[in-house]
Parts: sequence; C-alpha cells; structure tokens
Amino acid sequence: VAGTVAAQNADGSGGTVEVTGGATGGALSVSGTIDASATKPAKAGGKIVATAAKVTVAATAKISASGTAAGGTVLIGGDRHGGSDASQDFSSTPVTNAQQTTVEAGAQISADGGPGGGTGDGGHVVVWSNEQTDFAGAISARGGDLGGDGGFVETSGEQHLAFTGTVDTRSPYGATGTLLLDPSNVTIN
Repeated sequence: VAGTVAAQNADGSGGTVEVTGGATGGALSVSGTIDASATKPAKAGGKIVATAAKVTVAATAKISASGTAAGGTVLIGGDRHGGSDASQDFSSTPVTNAQQTTVEAGAQISADGGPGGGTGDGGHVVVWSNEQTDFAGAISARGGDLGGDGGFVETSGEQHLAFTGTVDTRSPYGATGTLLLDPSNVTIN
C-alpha cells in the first residue's frame, strides 16, 4: 500500500479497511496512508486490519482510525493477544497472525478519541506477530481533548519483541490508557 486508502461512512464515521498479503508466505508493506478516521464531529473512528505472514509498516506510513466520539481500532499483524481469546478480541472476525511484524521509526499509527475538541475515549491498537515484532514507530490512542479516557495499545511478539518506539495513551481530562508489552521474556535495557 503505497498511495492513500480512505474509508469513511456516509454519516461521517470511520469506515473499514482490510489489507492482506496472505497468511502463508505472503508479505504486506504499508508505506502510504490508510485513513479510517471520522470526518464529522461526534463520530467514531473506524477499523483498519493489515496482516500477512510478514508485515512491514514503513517510516513514511500514516495509519489512522481516530474520531471525536471515540477512537477506532487498528490491528497490524493480529488481534489482541494474538486472537487467543475471542471474548477479548477487537475484531468480530478472526485476524490472521503475522509471523514477523516491523513498524519502522517514523511510522505513525493513531486511534485517538477526540482530536480537535472531542470527548471520546482513545481506541485500540494492536501490533502483533507470532515470532518477531520490531516496533520503532509512534502510536497514539489518546483520550479526547475535552474528555474521555486513553485507549488500549498492545505491541507484542509471541516469541521476541524489540520495542524502541513511543506510545501515547494519555488523556487531558480522563484516565490514562493501557500499554501491553507481551513477549516471552522481558529485558529492560
């Protein structure tokens, strides 16, 4: 995905974008813009799913599912905890897990809940792989400028995770959100 893909519903809420490179040996590279943000006030962000056996989010990528009523959902390489518990998944349909996921420095992912004066809660962002996740980008799942709580962000590699990026789940008027780092072993260096 090198250009711009945008999905908004007729009522101004965010739409749904799903891109895949296939589950067995396929690759997906996102270097452009994927936008499922709300375009009207008091509307929620949409849903973005990007997965393949190998997923790369390049330094030039901008992925957004923000909305003033609530942040949306961005799933890169898999769902919450790798989709191991359907009752906690953010997608109503199973998301194929990547084996390797890379988010390069400079890449921007957002699911903010209320930019520009909104009061929504931050959304949900998951960056997952079954083997190796290298995360050096920036994720924002902030609560609204005038209210709302921060969102939920998971950056996990079931076996290995290299986390050198930034995550912002703050909220000026609500509770700070959650960042989950969930590899097999943790080394703070």
